Amino acid sequence: MESDSTTMTSAMPTLRAETIAALLQREVKPVFFLGAGASLRSGIPLAGMLVAAIARFAYCKVHNRNPDDPTLMPSDWLRWLENQTWYQPHVPQANLYPMAVEHLLQPQSNRKEFFQRILRPDVPASEGYHRLAHLLARRQVRTVLTTNFDDLVTRTALETPAVRHVEEIFTESDHTLFRTNPPHPQVVYLHGSVKHYTDRNLIRETQTLDPNLADLLQPLLRDHPLVVIGYRGTEPSIMKDLLINRAERCGRYREGIYWCHLTGSSPTESPLVSELRATIGNNFQFVEIEGFDELLIAADRSVQASSTNMWSLGAPTAEPTASSQVHDLQASSLRLPELNESLLRTKLVEYAGAMRMSPPELRTSEQLWAAMLAQNLAIAVGTDRRATKGGQLLFAKSEAQQIDAAKISVTVSGLHSWVNEVLDQPMVREPANETVSEALTLTGDLWSQLDQASNLLSRVNRPFRMKGPVSQSAYPYPPLALKELLTNLLAHRDYQGGRCAMMTITREEIRFENPGGLVDSVRGQLEDESIQQVIGGGTRRLKGYRNPVVADFFFAAGAMDKEGSGLPDVVQEAANNLNTVFFGPTTDNASFQAVIRCRPESLHVDQETKTARPQQGELRYSPNLLRIMEWPERVRKLGTVASAKELARVEMSSPAPPFGAYRNWIWTFSDLASSNAHGLLNLVIEEEQHEVDTAELLSDRDAGAILPRLLNAALAAHLKQLGMLVRFEQNRLRAYYPSNDGNPKEISYKSAFRQSKRTVAKPIVSRTSGKVVYWEHKAVSLRFERFASTWALSLLPGYVFTMDGYSQPIASERIGPLSTRRAARDYNPTVLHDLVFWSRMLSAQSEPDFSVSVSDGPQRKVIRLASLIPTFVFQEAIESGIADAREAETLTESDLDLQEEIEQVIAESAETEEEDEAADR
Repeated sequence: MESDSTTMTSAMPTLRAETIAALLQREVKPVFFLGAGASLRSGIPLAGMLVAAIARFAYCKVHNRNPDDPTLMPSDWLRWLENQTWYQPHVPQANLYPMAVEHLLQPQSNRKEFFQRILRPDVPASEGYHRLAHLLARRQVRTVLTTNFDDLVTRTALETPAVRHVEEIFTESDHTLFRTNPPHPQVVYLHGSVKHYTDRNLIRETQTLDPNLADLLQPLLRDHPLVVIGYRGTEPSIMKDLLINRAERCGRYREGIYWCHLTGSSPTESPLVSELRATIGNNFQFVEIEGFDELLIAADRSVQASSTNMWSLGAPTAEPTASSQVHDLQASSLRLPELNESLLRTKLVEYAGAMRMSPPELRTSEQLWAAMLAQNLAIAVGTDRRATKGGQLLFAKSEAQQIDAAKISVTVSGLHSWVNEVLDQPMVREPANETVSEALTLTGDLWSQLDQASNLLSRVNRPFRMKGPVSQSAYPYPPLALKELLTNLLAHRDYQGGRCAMMTITREEIRFENPGGLVDSVRGQLEDESIQQVIGGGTRRLKGYRNPVVADFFFAAGAMDKEGSGLPDVVQEAANNLNTVFFGPTTDNASFQAVIRCRPESLHVDQETKTARPQQGELRYSPNLLRIMEWPERVRKLGTVASAKELARVEMSSPAPPFGAYRNWIWTFSDLASSNAHGLLNLVIEEEQHEVDTAELLSDRDAGAILPRLLNAALAAHLKQLGMLVRFEQNRLRAYYPSNDGNPKEISYKSAFRQSKRTVAKPIVSRTSGKVVYWEHKAVSLRFERFASTWALSLLPGYVFTMDGYSQPIASERIGPLSTRRAARDYNPTVLHDLVFWSRMLSAQSEPDFSVSVSDGPQRKVIRLASLIPTFVFQEAIESGIADAREAETLTESDLDLQEEIEQVIAESAETEEEDEAADR
């Protein structure tokens, strides 16, 4: 998408892409305006790219060369272009586009031939155009304006079965076809048509717009939102004649102009865009998008999720009935005295604190009623005051006043002694080794059910000791995973039917089943994949709420995050704890089921000693944690309303102070007095700047989301000072050493037992060609983790493969599994040496601990970490003979097999790249 404009905007509010999806749900539908950037992924060059293509084409015409000649290189025509009297080498290429057309594409037949070549009807349209066709079919968009000459909108729309006809308005003779509320989709080509010789490309042609066309469009632009995508805003014909000069007659575009720009870059403006903003004020909004395709995909999914008739051709929809409304927003039969008032008051105050709102006034019944109305816990039914169904679920005073189906049916099966232990009841009558099944029902308000079920699961999930050279505590199930699965059971279940939620507990697994499958908004985001496939692929943004009132209060209480991260956290935590987990809706989508199987060792715990031995063939028992021993005394807490993307831009700017942000608070140890903090300060609410004890941050419930980002930023700077290269991988870092100017890199260090040397970057040479195929780097994955009240830096040794010995990765997704195989052959002795090595490198070989700066500016603040592995572990290692381990000097047969496999992957990748380049030529 093009962004060649030159004047940088001052700080301004920027909307998110979700805004466009929301426009599509309104009764007054938006008009889409597409510029060159919308067609880039469909093979249509931008204005800047077209200048080179025009020059090449014109050179061929002048010198009698075939424009399809693949041997024609830039060196053939570039100097010829530079010798043109109109050419200005220091002006952005996009700005030269009209002059290139005017001077090089003459006569007009050459101009038509060139554009017919460039438009390339054989090139498939990108996914964004297919999604736009869906929106046209559903009447969510009826008119598309474009300065482009391609037929992508029309072509993809007519490929959609529900679109029977598209009205195309090219020339003045087509103006009679134009409608402000067209029965069919219509595309208006503002710059005319190449095939009709009416295209407007020359400087004089882009100064004005056909006044008759502007008159036709005026009521459309007055009464509909205008969404501008992929347009630079430089032509006076569009900006002045169509928009600025008609602003007053169009009510200053009261429905809004939404000007899209790419994520990761500040919105830039041409002088004409600035003038338009100044003319219409707050009716002009910037919208940050990932790209044309991403925007249209998200918008189409949003419409699918909210539409019961996916291919509607404009038939009127019925007014919503009470039964079709969101369940927990409907009125219940309960009046306010039938609610638990003390619990209600407590949760309203907690909610306000979590949302950073002023505490509500609750002294009188009227104030309580107002606070409940504001949070959708109450509703007026005529003159009667009722609780909503959400208020009833959360605050019903007794079981008799609760929704009938709001229960959890629990079944616990297994040996009688174990069942009694789980249910916290004494052994009676039956022998301890007899298999029994006990049933119970959890009732009351949802807070009570959450507490009851959490207590039950905590007894199922009692820790045990994992025996080994260094014993450690382990859990049958990851506690966070159980919390997320239980929260899903309560917050996302269907309370309208007669069925209650179910939990089935055995020694081997826990099964959660709640009535109601996936809501439409989530199903619309899945397309043809299952939810487990999508989440297993790394997606963390699937969001949809059957019960928004319940979800809102659970979020404020810290029971859920509302970031679409619940099930992804379950998957990650289960993998880290050696559990398997399965989840998804039933075939008829009537229920949602999740099953998590226990860690294998928990089935073999000695009941007297509460210990178990590892069930795996190998155990990497070496300590890999560097504990944070000391923190700065004070930390800054700053309020912000910035989006995650705005914060990410500041975070990636270089240099920037280390900070972490979550729930509209920024935390940083920096004093913010340095020039590096300017970008961060722009996002801070001036009245909400506090300096507090670090203990407040460490005890904050969101510390687990805040501190890793803050500490990662500081650690990355520390690693770079030590000469390492750093890659960011979600919530962790991967660090490694580059080659020594193309030669192997060797480092001397003090190992656990002696002075040692280690090759950290070495070339891998092909056995057949004798050439360097790739480089293998010793690497370490680093992650800050919390253990109860203690924070530590975990080290996981591994490998990085590059093509150049520096930063160019091997371009193949198949390398990931291969590098895992390489690391899997590093058994305990090698891992122990790796941990000692990386501990020494992180501390710059200092003893007994080291510091990492967590601030910028003159007042340096640090965290202090332990750098040495405890000596008793070394004693264990010595006694077991690990101290004699050496890094292999020769390649094993497995190493050679792996090397050949990586060589083959690299060769295949290179062939694919060559084929792609040949196809482009």
